[in-house]
Amino acid sequence: MPANDRQVGGNHYRSKYQHWDFAIYHNLWYMEGQITKYITRHRIKNGKADLEKALHFVDKLIEAAGTQKTLPPAMVDWPSAQELSEYVSINNLTVPEWKVLRVFTSWESEDDLKKGRYELRDIMEAYP
Repeated sequence: MPANDRQVGGNHYRSKYQHWDFAIYHNLWYMEGQITKYITRHRIKNGKADLEKALHFVDKLIEAAGTQKTLPPAMVDWPSAQELSEYVSINNLTVPEWKVLRVFTSWESEDDLKKGRYELRDIMEAYP
């Protein structure tokens, strides 16, 4: 049975376009993969706690970018705008969530990461 056809615990990854397929296809690094995972699933799994986890990964990524411990972003096959839009649509993400995913799947500088952090904080502050 294919891995996408089974779920180990919960049902939060039941999507036609699963996050791990998105991350694998675009060779997302661990940090970007974790950030985008928690943003994608927060409304169907752990709510604001998932957004806080995403923010924690953002903070670590910003630290690493500031010390030049990251690979050049050009080494990553970032998703096209159309592909990202398809992923967002299939997973019923909001416009603010789409904006944050866009930042963390196409960043080029520490300033980009900080912008994404502010956008993520805006989502968290609006959380019920």
